[in-house]
Amino acid sequence: MARPRKNLKFSDVLNPLNVADLKLLKNEVTAEIRVKENEIKKAQDEENALKVRDKIRIGSKITFNEKASGGKSIKAQVIGIFADKVQVEVGGRKRSVSLVRVTNID
Repeated sequence: MARPRKNLKFSDVLNPLNVADLKLLKNEVTAEIRVKENEIKKAQDEENALKVRDKIRIGSKITFNEKASGGKSIKAQVIGIFADKVQVEVGGRKRSVSLVRVTNID
């Protein structure tokens, strides 16, 4: 297997470091990348939730994923709309559902 070409962009920074420091740097960079990816995903989820909130009306039927039962889809009727949640009636019980969990609007 051929060795990948060495990127010379950071060679002046990486060459003076020993193996332990390089491993630590790798862990820090990996963690920071994960944090940035999560921030981007959260921003996209919030943007999608706002789009969903604009489409939902009181009395409309929605489908959402229930967090407690491993993502089971549940159909319910909307009885209230809030900034980041909707209040729904499921089987005679009222509950609040995050807009991020809404999967379909009927």
